[in-house]
Amino acid sequence: MKCRKCNSEIPDGELICPRCGAEINLVPDYRPVEFMIDEKEREDKEKQKQRQRAVRQKRRRRRKRKKQVARKKENRRSLIATFLVLLLIIVAAVGIIRYIRYRNTRSFEYQYERSQEEFLAGDTASARSYAEKALELSPKSVKCLRLMAQIEKSEGNLEAASRTLESAIEIDPGNIDVYGQLISLYLETNNYDSIHELMENCKSEEVLLEYADYVCTAPAITPIAGTYSKEISVTIGSPEKLIYYTTDGTDPTTASDLYTDKIRTKIGRNEIRAIAVNDIGIKSNVTVCVYNIEVTRPDPPVISEPTGVYEEGSMIHVTAPEDCIIYYAFDDVPSTGSAEYTGPVAMPVGSHVFSCIAVDRDGNPSENVNAMYVIVG
Repeated sequence: MKCRKCNSEIPDGELICPRCGAEINLVPDYRPVEFMIDEKEREDKEKQKQRQRAVRQKRRRRRKRKKQVARKKENRRSLIATFLVLLLIIVAAVGIIRYIRYRNTRSFEYQYERSQEEFLAGDTASARSYAEKALELSPKSVKCLRLMAQIEKSEGNLEAASRTLESAIEIDPGNIDVYGQLISLYLETNNYDSIHELMENCKSEEVLLEYADYVCTAPAITPIAGTYSKEISVTIGSPEKLIYYTTDGTDPTTASDLYTDKIRTKIGRNEIRAIAVNDIGIKSNVTVCVYNIEVTRPDPPVISEPTGVYEEGSMIHVTAPEDCIIYYAFDDVPSTGSAEYTGPVAMPVGSHVFSCIAVDRDGNPSENVNAMYVIVG
């Protein structure tokens, strides 16, 4: 049986069309021809509507599939674009990182700052490596040379640290901080001679004023060096408490004679060298003065009795130049401390040598003259 309304097949026993829900009339209705024609037209229209709905649904499904395909393509393109963007970002980041690394390897400030950081962290090996790279980029950087000296000092290489600071002073001769760092290093090793040399070669008034305690002025010797006609007394003066001197031509040290009083010259050449030592222990330069004492000696005295054998009681007569005093001695070299001749002197028994000198008003002695006497009884 078919449904009158939708013409669908109705299973046996069903009273309602399972498709359109129309009631099933088990008793056939009477249908006139006109009604059947209308019914047919209605059925045709319904079928046409169904076909139109099916076409519309098919179109909607087609459009939906097209949209889905387009969306998938768009998503795929978006995914590819996102991937390309990420890839570009990664490539750019790698490039930036490489550039930063390259720039850092060519950056003095970066190498210097890293050296400072490593040094403060106690990694002297790494600090040295960064400092060396920094100095390759800027060999005349005084601040980096000071840092390198600190690293070398911490490594126990004080000699290398000294050389590094000395090179920094050559670059910047007026840098007070570098001088202070180097002086401190010299003091740790009791290298006072190097401190003296450092300050002696310093031309900066500011540095000399700042470290005046490490400057020791050379002593002054008076009178001035030269040739004198008589023996003189030499004075050595200095603002420092300790003065050492020599008279043998060698440079004085702290083991030489300590100056306490005037130095008396002798006839001939006298070379006096002196240094001062300040409270810190720094020595001054050596002051040298040469005195040539050229004295006009008086004529020697004349002994009247020549060498020979004499009888007991014989006398020795001596004549001296004018304004001279005669000093004599037996079996010895006479001096101003010997016996003064005031008249004839008796010859002692036995064999003896009589010697005498004449001394003028300026204290200049003559040559020594002598005679040998043998006295027999």
